[in-house]
Amino acid sequence: MGDAIMLQWTLSQTVDNFLKVGRDLIRAASADNIQPLTLLSCSRFGATLAISPITRSKIQILLKSQTDPVLVKFFKAHVGYATGDSVDVLSQSMAGINTLALAAALISISSTFEAGCALEIMIVASAADTSLVPTAHHLKDLLDVLEPRLNRAGFLSETLSWRDWWAHNGGKMHGWADLKSRSVVYPSPEGIHQIVASFRELARVGEASSIVFTWCIGLPPTIYDQEGNVILEQEGSYVTLLYSGDIEYVKKIKIEKFREYNSITEVIYASVFDKESMRPGEASGMVEFPTFARCSIERQRLHDEIGRRALLQALPYALSQVRDLCSCGGNSSNRPKVESLRIHEFKPFPEDIRISNVMTRYLSLQGPAPLKKLDEGVLVADLPLVNLWAEAEQSYLELEPKHEFVTRLSYIVADILALALFDDSLDHMMLYYPKSYDLPGNQAIEWVSHIRDVLLDGRPRLCPTIAILSWALQMINHEVLADVQSHDWVASSFRGQVVFPQIFETHSLGSEGFLKLVCIPGVLASGSGNTRRVSRVKCFPARFTTSPQNFRTDVVSRCLNLFPTEKIQWRTSMEADCLSVGIGWTNALTSLKPFDLLRAFSHACMLRSCPHRLDEEIDRTNRSELRFLLPGENVRLVSARFEDDSKRDKIGVYPVAKDDGLRLLSFCSTVYFQEEENMTQCEAVVNENACLMCLVKVCNLWNCQQLVL
Repeated sequence: MGDAIMLQWTLSQTVDNFLKVGRDLIRAASADNIQPLTLLSCSRFGATLAISPITRSKIQILLKSQTDPVLVKFFKAHVGYATGDSVDVLSQSMAGINTLALAAALISISSTFEAGCALEIMIVASAADTSLVPTAHHLKDLLDVLEPRLNRAGFLSETLSWRDWWAHNGGKMHGWADLKSRSVVYPSPEGIHQIVASFRELARVGEASSIVFTWCIGLPPTIYDQEGNVILEQEGSYVTLLYSGDIEYVKKIKIEKFREYNSITEVIYASVFDKESMRPGEASGMVEFPTFARCSIERQRLHDEIGRRALLQALPYALSQVRDLCSCGGNSSNRPKVESLRIHEFKPFPEDIRISNVMTRYLSLQGPAPLKKLDEGVLVADLPLVNLWAEAEQSYLELEPKHEFVTRLSYIVADILALALFDDSLDHMMLYYPKSYDLPGNQAIEWVSHIRDVLLDGRPRLCPTIAILSWALQMINHEVLADVQSHDWVASSFRGQVVFPQIFETHSLGSEGFLKLVCIPGVLASGSGNTRRVSRVKCFPARFTTSPQNFRTDVVSRCLNLFPTEKIQWRTSMEADCLSVGIGWTNALTSLKPFDLLRAFSHACMLRSCPHRLDEEIDRTNRSELRFLLPGENVRLVSARFEDDSKRDKIGVYPVAKDDGLRLLSFCSTVYFQEEENMTQCEAVVNENACLMCLVKVCNLWNCQQLVL
């Protein structure tokens, strides 16, 4: 393999040379909060591993491509990868690169604790002295640090590609046509040790190199079935893979080592089933967007020819219908219309063209595929190719085939609409495989249920914001569903990706795509010197602005900004387990919950334009209906201080025209949650380019008490 592969490494020599290793290792271990000996042991252990030059090169290119940290201004933290961390220390030697390559493979398919258990067994087996060998828990801590930077190595994606290859080639021969829809399993920690040890020995004997084979040795194996039929012939490979349908090999892998120079054959077994659970581990990890999309379609069993044709016909109609009929709040179609006024309900999803682009990439189409509208009275289940699929599946399905197709389609619609929220980030995003749908208390599954109902009857549905967000965050394995459900989520950092709502950064109150998300590769770091890693960013408890009871009510006569020198302020505080964030402004100690901004969109509308000039003044009679509100005030809290109904029933106006930051804060102020009443009052009208008279008219017609200029 070019460099000698050792069978053992000596920890005692490592300790003797500890001071020679340098302060970089100690600094990295301290910053990453891991044991220095753990990092040192793993570096030396790498010299015993068989890793192909191609794999080492892939790891090195991956690490070099990771950019410097960037500042996210609104919560004053950096996103990226710290220089001089444990990954950088390991990447300084070939042995360290080997360790990183093995770690990348292990964390691509299993949890860091399971990977740590496997690594402990391998290190113990290869160490000359085991007295100072790190434990599985210490190794887990190290793998937790390595994981964000190694998630993009692509081991699981290559594994899934081999599964698809096998389904297309060997699967046909042995009746495994449905292999693509099956889960991928991995051996037990002891089994992984036996496989890695076998390749270590093979690499010492000769130059050589399914995914494990190419990752460790560099070449695929030659593959036969148990009858001797050739499935794959690979010239120059030192490995032969024999597929057997024998029940004996369901729970274990048989490894035979042949040594020609002494005619000795050694037989060992790599267990697939875990000793305690008596079940194989199901592979799960991060994959690229194309792999995720392909596997999702396969999981819904719509990847065969007739299923794909039906999917291609139905998706453009289904996406358009769900986008139009799934609302996060009040349905503006039931409210009075005003001629000559362009009133728009806020939409959680972006424009049709963005959704179309994601659908095109999801289906791996060559050209554009625009969304389409169904004719009046026509449903997705009525489409010709959907009927054809239903007829073909009639004998296999107990349920109504058309309804079953719509159910499967609903999951793919949910995926594409969620991915459209990330549209600008798709090229560098990693997605979680396989996504779990039916976890206990999972709000995300509620969204699929609403999509299915819309597609089955064509009627509007109310779909909570938290259901859509839960689905989107679940796709990238961000474990923050409890924060979302409690309306406390602001941002999160897991699996080497940081995600937050785009509007927190842009402050733009557009009518399309208020749930758009930003996904940045890296780890979130805050605190002094940005050395403290943060996985969750949550909301401060709300603290509204209060003004004197006799505050003037007649100062707003047209659209204007009465606070030209004030600015929005994002307040942050480092807590024990998270970063807390609130929205305020420079004139008061206001601190509102950023998540309430997303809730406010659900019960608001935007007046895009009217026939009048923007600065046209309102008459004095209508002016008396208005109450001047400070950014951060809520009309219900202000009105509650008045006993006279004539002073209470007024429209609260936020005079912050043309200041995106203060408009954002004011809009967030419109949400008020009163626990004892168990109700949310957040109806508001937001101005884009209309006069005050027309805005007041819309507020009166729609019974809205809050107006953001």
